[in-house]
Amino acid sequence: MAGITFATIEDELQYYKSKVSTLEASLKETQEELDEFQTSSRELEEELVKELETSEKRLAEIKTKNEILKNDVDEWKQKYYQAKTDYN
Repeated sequence: MAGITFATIEDELQYYKSKVSTLEASLKETQEELDEFQTSSRELEEELVKELETSEKRLAEIKTKNEILKNDVDEWKQKYYQAKTDYN
C-alpha cells in the first residue's frame, strides 16, 4: 500500500490481521442488518397481502350491494311510473 511502511514483517502482519478483523466484523454486522431487513420485509409483505385481500373482498361486497340497490331503484321507478299511469 502506498504511504504505509512497516518496521518489521510482524508489524505488517499485525496490521493486516487487524484490518481483516475489522472487515469481518463489518461484514457480520451488515449481514445481520440484511437478515433483519429481509425478515421485516417479508412480514410487511404478508401484512400488505392480507390487507389487499381484505380490501378486495370488501370491494366485491360493496359492488354486489351497489347492484342490489340499483335494482331496487329500478323497481321503485317502475312502481312509481305504473302508479302514475294507473292514477291518470
